[in-house]
Amino acid sequence: MSRLAALIIVLSSLLQSQLPPDDFRQRRQAILDRLGPADRMLVLTRPVFIRNSDQDHPFRPDSDFWYLTGFWEPRAVLVLSGSEISFSAGEETVSGREFLFLREKDPRAETWTGRRVGVAAAPARLLIEQAVDINHFSGAIEAILQDADTAYMNLSWSDAAPPLDALAEATLQYLPPAEERPRGAFRRVRALAAKLRRYREALKAGTPQLAYRQAGDLIHPLRLIKSPAEIELLQKAIDITAAGLLAAMRRSGHGVYEYQLQASVEFAFKDRGAKRSGYEPIIGSGPNALILHYNENDRRMQAGELVLMDVGAEYQMYTVDITRTFPVNGRFSEAQREVYNVVLKAQAAAAAALKPGITDADINRIARETIVEAGYGEFILHGVIHLIGLDVHDVGVRGTPLAPGTVLTIEPGIYIPADAESVPVEYRGIGVRIEDDYLITPEGAIHMSRDIPRTVSQIEAVMSPQR
Repeated sequence: MSRLAALIIVLSSLLQSQLPPDDFRQRRQAILDRLGPADRMLVLTRPVFIRNSDQDHPFRPDSDFWYLTGFWEPRAVLVLSGSEISFSAGEETVSGREFLFLREKDPRAETWTGRRVGVAAAPARLLIEQAVDINHFSGAIEAILQDADTAYMNLSWSDAAPPLDALAEATLQYLPPAEERPRGAFRRVRALAAKLRRYREALKAGTPQLAYRQAGDLIHPLRLIKSPAEIELLQKAIDITAAGLLAAMRRSGHGVYEYQLQASVEFAFKDRGAKRSGYEPIIGSGPNALILHYNENDRRMQAGELVLMDVGAEYQMYTVDITRTFPVNGRFSEAQREVYNVVLKAQAAAAAALKPGITDADINRIARETIVEAGYGEFILHGVIHLIGLDVHDVGVRGTPLAPGTVLTIEPGIYIPADAESVPVEYRGIGVRIEDDYLITPEGAIHMSRDIPRTVSQIEAVMSPQR
């Protein structure tokens, strides 16, 4: 085998999904087992968003949709039913309990935008019961909801835009190509919404009114606890993020721009198989470290300042979240060192308390008490914990006791405004956040990002060869 062929095989193995189709089938089965006979679940992937002119933003599937399918193409809908249902798909009648609506093969379109799985290949490739052309979705909705008591959907609705209207509007992205012109599409959506309302009003006397619930009510408890395979993917994302942070630390210096550190991070991500960042990187130097979600990343850094880097690689759809704060020129000042060590102590105290049954409120309290005791309580701006997984702020209900298999961050911070008169001048304008990722185990917790330099001495050692 040639070196090039071997390299292609290695890169392909990095970029292909590491979760087998049977994992997604088991997840769908877990939902099907929870659905009553008159329950229906409709999970729509997110639409493609136009960036400008004829360019689209890079597509990423909806997290709930991907969790149940492992399918990465746009214009797709998953339908799960508590009992067998039938509907017409063109001249064919389709029956079953699980259906994936997706785009049909189209050689001409695929020449421009890439290969599609197609209807014929989807059942075997994705282990899905039935695959249906997405162009039949809008016409099948009424039959899918027929005799249903409850519809679970991953859509947002309000009194002003009821569920049926939201569902009708969402089908805009699934209209057949001939009807995608804006004016025709608008008429089609209005007609579909009216049709669904008439259907609802025409339900027979005594039939329960169709109720609507969020799909997340059933999906999110499953997503909360990570499987061993998911934990492995998150650990891989952490290792990739570590490489990016180390590269940035070594590149940092007087006169370097924030976006140059971002370039070092993103090169390391993609070079190691992460398709994208899990969120827009935060590279805040000097005064920008005090802006929690700063991401302009266009300032020229100065010696003597700190730079706060909040970054996370997304690997195989799973995102991590890690923050390191370090001196631009590789050496902490005494004031910076003091503030940094208070934040580090708060994180360590909160991490030491991690165990099954603890709540986010407990962790927040422990970290906060540490910072308050050190005299910096007035400079706390946020809580210290959130869950991670398919989303950087992953699903989970506040106050729920943490269970083994939960993966979370602990991220205390101190942010001292430049005009804070309650501290000496040398402390003003200092912003420090330290964030690490942890896995709850039956015995306690594992510090998954422990190998990333974190203490003052570790960070200065990494950066010292460049000084």
